[in-house]
Amino acid sequence: MQSVLRVFASLWLTIPILLAIAAVLILATTGIGMDLSVGAVRKDWTRAWWFQGLLALLAANLVACTIKRKPWAFWQWGFLTTHWGILMIIAGASVSGLWKVYGSMPVTKGGSLDYVQLEDERELAVDWLGEEKRDAIPVAYNPYERELPNDAFAVPGATLRIRQFWPNVSREGPRAQMVVHGLDRELPVLLRMNEPVAGPGGLAMMLHEMTDAQHEKFLAKVRAEEPPRESQFIVLKTPSGFGYYLSTKRGDVRTGELTPGRRVPFVTVPMSISVELRRYVEVEAVKPEQNVPLFPAVEVQIESGGVSSTGWVLFTEDPEADRSRVFVLGKRHARVTFGPKRYRDLEMEVRLLDARQRNHPGSPNAAQYESDVEIRDRRTGRTHRATVRVNEPVTVRGWTFYMSHFDPSGPKSVFQVLYDPGTKIIYLGALIATCGTLFMFYLRPRIVKARDALTKTGAPLEGPGPGHWLLALAVPAAAIAASAARSPRFVYRLGLAVAVTWIVATAALATYLGIWVI
Repeated sequence: MQSVLRVFASLWLTIPILLAIAAVLILATTGIGMDLSVGAVRKDWTRAWWFQGLLALLAANLVACTIKRKPWAFWQWGFLTTHWGILMIIAGASVSGLWKVYGSMPVTKGGSLDYVQLEDERELAVDWLGEEKRDAIPVAYNPYERELPNDAFAVPGATLRIRQFWPNVSREGPRAQMVVHGLDRELPVLLRMNEPVAGPGGLAMMLHEMTDAQHEKFLAKVRAEEPPRESQFIVLKTPSGFGYYLSTKRGDVRTGELTPGRRVPFVTVPMSISVELRRYVEVEAVKPEQNVPLFPAVEVQIESGGVSSTGWVLFTEDPEADRSRVFVLGKRHARVTFGPKRYRDLEMEVRLLDARQRNHPGSPNAAQYESDVEIRDRRTGRTHRATVRVNEPVTVRGWTFYMSHFDPSGPKSVFQVLYDPGTKIIYLGALIATCGTLFMFYLRPRIVKARDALTKTGAPLEGPGPGHWLLALAVPAAAIAASAARSPRFVYRLGLAVAVTWIVATAALATYLGIWVI
């Protein structure tokens, strides 16, 4: 037992642990991979089992060092207090790493949200249209590497399989590279989904995606209706391949299969041209950029009732930016959305009443962003109204709402939401460690000097003056000031902790010397 205690209490164990923790934090914040957000550091590093193991090993080292120095004397009061404070800091860091909630909440004026989009935690949401059924599937793959997981998940009446995960794809979405022939030169035309493009001779060109069943209905409708007298060329992307729809101002209508490299000739007033599909890109892997968040995508296959459908789903953080995909499985339709994981356990609903930008006097530059919010607490039944500004957050029941981004077109405000139960433990641990350190390096030498004076000469002790006590209280006071952004109740508790700690220290000093030092 003594040999184990010596190993754990060794300074040769302490130094490597501290160096390892410092190296991990430096690497995590300077960037292994390209996604440098707080959530990625928390999820990929500080929540990892090996980092929690480093913290546990450091805590065991401190406990062993403390036990080895038994029996404890009064002079070790500062040493014991400092170790106690460091252990509380480690405990608070572990609590924060495991239970901290950090994410965003984008709210448009007049709208409300009751969930937090967790940073760097992703999920697939499956909504069965017309059935009011919803399922959420975590997507927890390596955010920096392509994977082929082929993981299967059971959803209501179906099986969803994630076939591929790409960490970063182009944000442009599906697009078709077309070439128009018959002009002086080849005219390249880039078509994006549902975005009309004007071609030569008044030709309107578009790219649409539809299921095979929708394609059949579309063709039946074209055959039954009077042909429109307008020049259109529509590329139809279906699970089976590509088709096209062509109409001209002369009343001609043609449909057919479209394959890359094949030209479709037709006459449009006043010229004869042909259109060729050169390349179609549904998703395209791109190299990450420094300090730019990753934009992942997953290839999903859903099977229900013997019918299967496969397609890519792109990531989106904005609830109003629809990048979802509808999979048609016979008579059932599943809408799949790939986005941040939604945390709903805060039991609050945030409504944006108004948002505005205040400019510097005589300047169009923004001086401040403000958001008037109404926070309805479902747990207590209370409603809180407040104005959230940059650097002026609002805290309700431990949840802090920061003003992160403002979009005047909505207007829309994006709030960063933080809940960290370990912060109070860390602050209190830092306060206790500070008090112990001050005792070791400030009070203890004065006590030794006073004791020696009393022992040798019997002269009365001259206690420290007001300036000494102000200096001794400077660091705890700074801790209180730094926490002023927290709730008033927390500031009060910190102040109370400072007062109690220093009263105990002063009482111990007076008891030891047999006099009161004021």
